[in-house]
Amino acid sequence: MKNIFFLLLFTNCALANDDLMAEYFNHFLTTFSSHSVSRDDYAFFVSYEIDPTMRTNYDLSPPQRYLNIDSDPDFVIKNTDVLFSGGKSRGLFLNFIRKNILSDQKIILGRLITYNKGPVIYSFKIEKYQKDNVVIFENILALIPGSDNTSEFSCSYVFRKTDNRSVKLVDVNCAG
Repeated sequence: MKNIFFLLLFTNCALANDDLMAEYFNHFLTTFSSHSVSRDDYAFFVSYEIDPTMRTNYDLSPPQRYLNIDSDPDFVIKNTDVLFSGGKSRGLFLNFIRKNILSDQKIILGRLITYNKGPVIYSFKIEKYQKDNVVIFENILALIPGSDNTSEFSCSYVFRKTDNRSVKLVDVNCAG
């Protein structure tokens, strides 16, 4: 009887760990669907310190860096688009999570999903999906109006289970 109890306890703990990422992404999706979040919500979901002046807003044509933020420490929580390089990117990122992580279908690593939004192409893929570590890659390619030039920006969003057993966005590595 003791063995059955421990087996059930172990199985329930294992299932709870598998559901932790899905639960996190479900709440992340709901929270970041809004243009702004509370300081507490941001701290609950993100442990990454973002510098808005190092990000590009792809909602603008041509894409431009976030400027004139006047060193506002709450700029990112007032404008969550910064975390995702624009509002269109934020919406597509959340849609990608909804359809490729939270749906009932099997999670497929490396499958590139592309969205065309005018002169900007957004591509997403799941690079890694483990019970304690998820990496989502995003590439943004924008045509510069009136020229043959493009602007390209790529980011890897790293979600990881932290020491206190919660999941957080712990890093966003970007280049472009």
